[in-house]
Amino acid sequence: MRELLTLDCCPSCGAGEFTLVRQIEDHSVSKELFTLSQCTQCGLVFTNPRPSENDLPSYYKSDQYISHTNKGNTLINKMYKLARIVTIRWKYRLIGGRQIQSLLDYGSGTGTFATYCANKGIQTTAFEPDDQARSRIQKHDRLSIISRIEELPSIRFEAISLWHVIEHVMDIHSTLNSLIDRLESNGNIYIAVPNHRSYDASFYGESWAAYDVPRHLYHFDEHSMGYLLNNHGLIIEKIVPMKLDAYYVCMLSALYKTGSKNFASSFFIATKSNYFASKNKQYSSLIYVAKKRPV
Repeated sequence: MRELLTLDCCPSCGAGEFTLVRQIEDHSVSKELFTLSQCTQCGLVFTNPRPSENDLPSYYKSDQYISHTNKGNTLINKMYKLARIVTIRWKYRLIGGRQIQSLLDYGSGTGTFATYCANKGIQTTAFEPDDQARSRIQKHDRLSIISRIEELPSIRFEAISLWHVIEHVMDIHSTLNSLIDRLESNGNIYIAVPNHRSYDASFYGESWAAYDVPRHLYHFDEHSMGYLLNNHGLIIEKIVPMKLDAYYVCMLSALYKTGSKNFASSFFIATKSNYFASKNKQYSSLIYVAKKRPV
């Protein structure tokens, strides 16, 4: 039987008072129910109880987990991969393109973004702890592939990217400390996460695919992310929407909610979510661009 760990304090701010948000099913692997709690101080929503560090990897063992397998074995995954091609080019421009000389891509998965940046001439380090995903990263003379944070080179990076990664990290504080220590004083860190205050999140509720319990340990909004980064000496310079994410998330959410691939309906909800977000900025996924607070 897998061991679940109950947290007595908020993994972000350390406060000990929570409210119960809802229960979510792990739709993609175990079919188990997991509870979401919200900290009354910093507002972070987090999965509690959660799997132990030893048990958590077993929840990633699925051919449907595309960021680790890179298999386009369903129509939804094929559409995800098509959207990823467009998004990778956009992310490359977002981090500065040819102006950037060094990049750490933390949580690279199968390395599509890291490899793209290496091909563009950026000296890139790809960090990926999962053996299966790491084995699929293409070799490149400008790409260093590591599996442990202790293997990080003793250099500072102009850009550090975490594309839908930080919500998976067990020890969020030590990880952020290690990454910030490797960031140039004028460099940027790019953190992409789902936004549980988006319209598609409220529409699909317990079936919202971006909850992705228990692999997602934390569920952020602008307030809780700002609180976390501020406590680590980071200032959010801007927040960038990931508009395409809504379409993939809504397609998967519709499948979870109804058991069928209602693409017309999910496309409509995604478009509606982006429309509302154009007014209130609550997009399905957000990228927080932050840099070190001046000393």
